[in-house]
Amino acid sequence: MRTAAGVVRAANRPARKYLRLTEDPRGRRLREAVEPAAGAEVANAVEGLCGDPEACFEEVGVGSDGEGRRLRLTAQALGDAQGQTRGRVILVREISHEPLRRRFDELVGELARAGDALRPRIEKTLVELRGLAQRVRASGVESAGMAEQAERISRTLTALEPPTERPGCRSSYHIYPIRLRLRELKADRRQVFDALRAEGLGVQVHYIPAHLLGFYRSTYGYKEGDFPRAEAFYSREITLPLFDGMSDSDVEDVVEATTKVLAFYTR
Repeated sequence: MRTAAGVVRAANRPARKYLRLTEDPRGRRLREAVEPAAGAEVANAVEGLCGDPEACFEEVGVGSDGEGRRLRLTAQALGDAQGQTRGRVILVREISHEPLRRRFDELVGELARAGDALRPRIEKTLVELRGLAQRVRASGVESAGMAEQAERISRTLTALEPPTERPGCRSSYHIYPIRLRLRELKADRRQVFDALRAEGLGVQVHYIPAHLLGFYRSTYGYKEGDFPRAEAFYSREITLPLFDGMSDSDVEDVVEATTKVLAFYTR
């Protein structure tokens, strides 16, 4: 958007979209053109940037839902061939995704530093990631940055199901089994298993359902399909490394490799 003497001289389509300008603002006073659609905070910021030659940028919320929709306004002087200032150009950039991106990075970092408190940290992180996903949906913002952030959250959130404990019970966690949400992946358990092994993780599978072992097949005639719940669990279970004496660095390696592989295979 280009301004001179407090009047809008030009506004391209992206600027009009981000500022919610439904009418042509050219020839109108800045505040008169901007405030009704974008709100007082944006109007104040634009006027400040245009009126102060030392001002460079402002980050503002748009309208009454400013918490979900934010813009970065950057001011640049516009000169002519003789070097005289003709006005100010306000560059408008959609940055609604940036607070969500920062919180996402914090959550992943906290998970990597979880140490021996891995299970409760994963559970807490999944809850907070679901909250971030809800904020993305509720923002109503359609931008490349917001779409990218939604994809990052989805990849991390949907492919992993950590162990659960029944109320009043506490597991000894002699193993740490996760279940893959295979519908969210473009790979089966074998491919994910092999990829995790390639990343240097000593993953295992626990355990083959008893009725599929040779003794029970031959002695009792059991076959695939006799115990579908056990088979369904087995088909998507992988046991992550967990042992006494794991260092924080070991835990970070497990989390990083698992997240990397699941992100790669997520649909």
